[in-house]
Amino acid sequence: MASEGPRWYVQLVLFMLCLTPYANAESHRLQYNLFAMVSSDGEPPSYSAHGYLDDELFLHYDSESQRPEPRGTWLDGLVETDTWKKEKSNVKEIGQDFKITLRQIMDQSNLNTGSHTFQETLGCELHEDGTRRGFWKYGYDGRDFLILQPETLTWKAVHPAAGNLKNALEEEPREIKIKKAKTEGDCCDQLLSYLKFWQEKKAAFPLLNVTQKENREGKVTLRCCAYSFVPRDIKMTWLQNGHALSHSDHERGIIQPSGDGTYQTWVSIDVHSEESNYTCHVEHQGRNQTISVPLGPVPEASRKYWVLAALTFAGVIAIPFVVFFCGARYRERRQQQDGLPV
Repeated sequence: MASEGPRWYVQLVLFMLCLTPYANAESHRLQYNLFAMVSSDGEPPSYSAHGYLDDELFLHYDSESQRPEPRGTWLDGLVETDTWKKEKSNVKEIGQDFKITLRQIMDQSNLNTGSHTFQETLGCELHEDGTRRGFWKYGYDGRDFLILQPETLTWKAVHPAAGNLKNALEEEPREIKIKKAKTEGDCCDQLLSYLKFWQEKKAAFPLLNVTQKENREGKVTLRCCAYSFVPRDIKMTWLQNGHALSHSDHERGIIQPSGDGTYQTWVSIDVHSEESNYTCHVEHQGRNQTISVPLGPVPEASRKYWVLAALTFAGVIAIPFVVFFCGARYRERRQQQDGLPV
């Protein structure tokens, strides 16, 4: 097990060198999470809502302020547009619907005693091929409660107490069709508006960096890091002598937020040290970028690391033998001093 330590450490270091719910490079998601706390003291429930665009928080709303507040620097200027005005109306409507459903849950599911938390998650996905998918579900005390099945226009009761509400909601098929239309229609239209604004406002080409490290198998790991780019869609591949290498030879990192509204990712390959002419090829927003591996041998610091790791491992193995040998010599001297036979 000791030999796995150095490999884990190197992976962590490489992760940091690259500046390291759901959507992949071919899809986009708009999601709203609502949260309500209900107590038994008769006070009206307070609730809050958060909006996420491709896992990036962009909106906050609570029942006290009763207005959506933008989150993220890329939203500068958006509050003056029709898109945000539509969002304000949309979030208000979602909140009103949430309160009505919350009352139904409490009345029909015998959950109106004690303090509880209720959740609502709804939104949509827009895929590269143009297909749309909506989702809508309710939660209770951190567990799934009721989930919309848009394909069959029915509800799935996940929680034991959700059966009565499921039957009540399915008596109004028109309401189910409205929820399906909102998520697959209005929500996706709003998502497209956000994506257009985001890409026009924040489009930034990736910064690239290439590192090389010698690994324990005697090969060299070449890693190409891309960071500070928007939008998140990006394609990265390694070339040798101008020819693309097989995808099976690549190891790819996930595309994830950097924390400042931009994204980052990486791609790596393992090659023999005597091979050369490797180039990292990146496609983003219709623009191609390439960066070559620096000429020359693997940096000495990388070699020193494996030497140090090997010496450390050898030292750990040798400690028990040293202790045993020194202990035996010490007992032999003590017996000689006491006049006992050795």
